[in-house]
Amino acid sequence: MKRILSVALAMVMIFALSAVAFADETPTQYVSPVPEENLKIEVFWVPSDGSLGDAEADKYQVKKNNDETVTITANPKNKGEFIKWEIEGEYDLVEGSLTTPVMIIKPKTDIKATAYFKAPGGTEPTTVKPTEKPSNPVSPKTGDPLFLIIALAALALGTGIFAVKKIKE
Repeated sequence: MKRILSVALAMVMIFALSAVAFADETPTQYVSPVPEENLKIEVFWVPSDGSLGDAEADKYQVKKNNDETVTITANPKNKGEFIKWEIEGEYDLVEGSLTTPVMIIKPKTDIKATAYFKAPGGTEPTTVKPTEKPSNPVSPKTGDPLFLIIALAALALGTGIFAVKKIKE
């Protein structure tokens, strides 16, 4: 009987340790791979909580040297007012300007476009770090596997008790 209990306990410990060892406790950001022959288009907004507006692009990658256009759009909400675009990267302007909510550009390099919003009658936000458009969702945290460990322990213990009873019969 002691041997069976020892084996069951050892199995529970092995399951528990492997669950803890393989659990990923930090979320990773999913970024779809952009082939080398493509340019990446990223869109951000300030304030980063999106309370005054957000922004989007009609494409998040374009072929290099292909003269493709990308439309970036600022979407005010909750009476927020669009102020301006800040764009990192090289591009040709096709339509609009840095102060219009809709711009059409031809990217020459990777582009990071940030739309700035303010509250009605307010000043430009002081938030420095923009938030990335949720087109690159963050994978969920795998979390603490404690419930899994407890369930496996209960299963192993029940199996051990069942085996002991069968042996005694």
